[in-house]
Amino acid sequence: MVRFTSSRNPQHLIGSECAPKCHQNGEIDIQFYNEVAYLSPYQFSVAKKIDKAHEDGIWSVVWKGDKIYTGSVDTTVKSWKSNDLSNIRTMEGHGLGVVCVAIDPTGQNIASSSLDSSIRIWSAEDGSLLNTIDAGPVESWAVQFSPDGRYIASTGQSGNVTLWSTDGKKEQVLPTNGAFTMSVAFSPDGKQLATGSMDGVVTVFDVEAGKKISTIQGHAMAVRTLTFGQHNTPVLITGSDDMHVKIHDLSSNHVIGSVSGHASWVLAVATSPNGKTFATGSSDKKVKLWDLSSRQCQHTFAEHDDQVWSVAFDATGDKLASQTIPYLWKHKFPPTINCIEFGNVRNGSTTIIMGLNDGRLRLWNQEVEELIETKGGSIQKLCLHPKGKEPADLIVGDAQGNVVLFASGEILSRIVVDERDQLMLIGDSSGHVTAVRSPSETQWSLFCNSSQSQFGTIQQITTVNIIDRCGVKSHPLVVTDGTKQLRFYAKNQLVFDLRLPSPVCCMCTGYFIESEHKGEHEQIAVACRDGKIYIVNHYEAKPYIRVGHIVTQMKRLSTKKREKYPLDDLVCTGQYNSIQVYREGRLKRKIELDDWAVCMTVGKDEEKGETQIIVALLDGNLICYAS
Repeated sequence: MVRFTSSRNPQHLIGSECAPKCHQNGEIDIQFYNEVAYLSPYQFSVAKKIDKAHEDGIWSVVWKGDKIYTGSVDTTVKSWKSNDLSNIRTMEGHGLGVVCVAIDPTGQNIASSSLDSSIRIWSAEDGSLLNTIDAGPVESWAVQFSPDGRYIASTGQSGNVTLWSTDGKKEQVLPTNGAFTMSVAFSPDGKQLATGSMDGVVTVFDVEAGKKISTIQGHAMAVRTLTFGQHNTPVLITGSDDMHVKIHDLSSNHVIGSVSGHASWVLAVATSPNGKTFATGSSDKKVKLWDLSSRQCQHTFAEHDDQVWSVAFDATGDKLASQTIPYLWKHKFPPTINCIEFGNVRNGSTTIIMGLNDGRLRLWNQEVEELIETKGGSIQKLCLHPKGKEPADLIVGDAQGNVVLFASGEILSRIVVDERDQLMLIGDSSGHVTAVRSPSETQWSLFCNSSQSQFGTIQQITTVNIIDRCGVKSHPLVVTDGTKQLRFYAKNQLVFDLRLPSPVCCMCTGYFIESEHKGEHEQIAVACRDGKIYIVNHYEAKPYIRVGHIVTQMKRLSTKKREKYPLDDLVCTGQYNSIQVYREGRLKRKIELDDWAVCMTVGKDEEKGETQIIVALLDGNLICYAS
């Protein structure tokens, strides 16, 4: 959607500035405010809207002359006329979502970075592709042209800043020796370059000398945005997840000011060309305008209904663009959700099932809410037992070792369902796994822990379809107890004991990497405490991706409209404020969250035919995203 916002008083347009806003849900806003009289919130109104500027969320927007350029998760870069926001052209070629868009000082070249690890350079005149740079896995995050247009700076997970020539040659690598570098900016004269990292550190470089000038550690959390400004002396303005914006005097490397006013992460900051004003965007859904001298908030725009991820003035200072991140719906519940599932447990109705800390189940379909007593303890695990088009049986495990099977109402024990042979697999705190075919019939029991185990509690059980080393199809049971061991059992006997480089946090099965027996041999994605994910294929663990955080939950996301036996996406969340989606070992999509994710599920809304990701946050919010 595209919105125009203008002053209600025409005389205030003289010497006015304008604030356009671009949304992650495919919308663009433009809001005009008067530079002199913008203290009054009554000067602003929405004048025009255009829906679906992109087919998916917009992650980046820049303004140059009479054109706006946007980059989207739909993999495209688009150009727009700034006077009426009519679309000029669409630039296609990226394989995954576009993270960042930059334009050179002449306005002739556009650079776009993507989750496909490439940087593409386009002609602003006709949209033709001029060059493609392979930056390496997750090394094409933020991009920025140098003021003379000679270099493109790119950042990524290595913490380095790479300077590329426009013809794709790697000219220089500037190491920050830090964490994932999330933001980059050149000083107006091009002599200095600053970066912000996930660990809250800001690094300033001398570009010509290729040396680090200073390291600034004023923020407590990730620095996602920064920009240079001028206040008597050159300054650097940085915004962080700690909800603060800091103003650094570059001549002394001291903090000369700090502003706070946002109620959540500061995700974007930009200075106006006249140097008197800067704008910030935040997870609190607001855009604020600040006076650099007094460091007072001059105006707050509250029109957004989602997180504001980018702000950028045009060259004249008359316009400002911003964007947000999309979700399909959001609902606030008390913060007592332990686990969630998504499926048909009512005739013809897709329902969200929540396991609560007080031992109850909450069934909710966005209209009707139902609470069910299980007469047990805190619910720790939910499983659905699909039965074709019929409503699925719901299996609930609690902290007291009880399992309730809804539909038959029989109490079993803590379980996971093996859909192939209908056995209930129960893992308990003593290290035993028991298979039960009915509430009273025990099939077998085995003890899975080694004497070296520091834990004892079975943390996760799954089964996997594999081709064994003799070329025979088998369905071993895979068990982890939180140690480095992944144990495979067949016919109640240990057949393989695989040692991972680090203790196992969670696992899920699917098709994640190319394999000799494509479609017949499932793989296991294993997240470990070293912050890495490994793919176990033919009893061998191969590195898949370094997440950098502890992953507590993973889900397989089957891709659509691809060849038979396609590779699956891997959806992850854990001890960090985001959902990350990986494909073939590369970050495909990242959804930032306002709080830690307690639990997550992936399911299909049968009524709409859409696969959705539903996440419950620590603050009680339940949020749904399109996959």
